[in-house]
Amino acid sequence: VSERLIIADYNLNLPGGFLKWMVFAIERLAGKEHYTNFLSFRKEGGVEGILTNNNLKILSEEITSSEVMTVFLVSKS
Repeated sequence: VSERLIIADYNLNLPGGFLKWMVFAIERLAGKEHYTNFLSFRKEGGVEGILTNNNLKILSEEITSSEVMTVFLVSKS
């Protein structure tokens, strides 16, 4: 339906220290299954891995100032 899509999710290369700890703690608190899926998501390349595996093209990406999130502008390949 849409030619472009905006996706925001965790930055695969999280900054160290408290922010990284906080992200992992939040994901852990969501439950064992959720946390297992989060670890799998990271291992498989995060959003970039999913996009690549589904033949979608990243037009641009912007990392937030906290370096915790990345916003992607995506189109069909």
